[in-house]
Amino acid sequence: MNNEVKTVKKALDLSIKISETQDKLDSLYKDKFRAKPQPPTHSTVNISYPPIEPGTKFWSPALLPALICWPWIIIYYFTTYKKKKEADIEAIRNSEEYRQKCAKIDEEAKNKQKSIDEEYQKELHKYNTVTLPEYNKALDEWTIKHNKDIADTQATIKTDTANLEEHYATTKLIPFQYRDIVALKYIYNMISTSDYSIKEAIESYDKDRQRLLEEEKLYEQQQANQLAYEQNQLAYEQNELLEKQNRIADRARKDARNAAIVGTIQRHNTNKILKDRLKK
Repeated sequence: MNNEVKTVKKALDLSIKISETQDKLDSLYKDKFRAKPQPPTHSTVNISYPPIEPGTKFWSPALLPALICWPWIIIYYFTTYKKKKEADIEAIRNSEEYRQKCAKIDEEAKNKQKSIDEEYQKELHKYNTVTLPEYNKALDEWTIKHNKDIADTQATIKTDTANLEEHYATTKLIPFQYRDIVALKYIYNMISTSDYSIKEAIESYDKDRQRLLEEEKLYEQQQANQLAYEQNQLAYEQNELLEKQNRIADRARKDARNAAIVGTIQRHNTNKILKDRLKK
């Protein structure tokens, strides 16, 4: 019996190790090195000139004819006011004072842009000579180690799988269909804590699996029955609602029909009374 316990224990240990190593390999396949650092951005100074506010007033004596003919406002706007306003704007734009303001803004923007360009060149130089080379070096080192880890992990899985297969072939105690971790754990716990043999433990495992299967089928059947009951209940409630709606509709039609009959009788009686009064 002690030999059986050792046999199952070794198979279980190797199976668990292979499973854990496979998880490690799957994780290695998903691993990615950190993203490549982005190069510095080169910004541009936005230039904004002072707004031009012409002193042109809309109201002028030229608008007086509008008191007699209001369309004159439109004529005045396009033929006089608009042209004068545009001329004032252009005059301000070409004035020495405004030109000096714009020139000062241009100079400030130029100096600011020069400072930005110089800083950008410094950052770009550092990126190309320090940041990027350091990243590429770290990437190469990580890739070499990562590939080695994958190869070592694959080799471990291959070796352990071969040892497990040899173990099964040599001992011939564990049937093929019970060579998964769940079954091995169950069998090992049975034979290591009692006088059960592997054969008896397998029989117990089969009974336990059958019991769980029947419980699962029973649960599924109960769920199906519950669903069928709820569907039937819903159909019943819908039929009840439809029947109630039909009764209400029938009552409404009867009420409408009775009202029509009463109205006809009332109109007939009214007409008869009027005719009788006219004959007198």
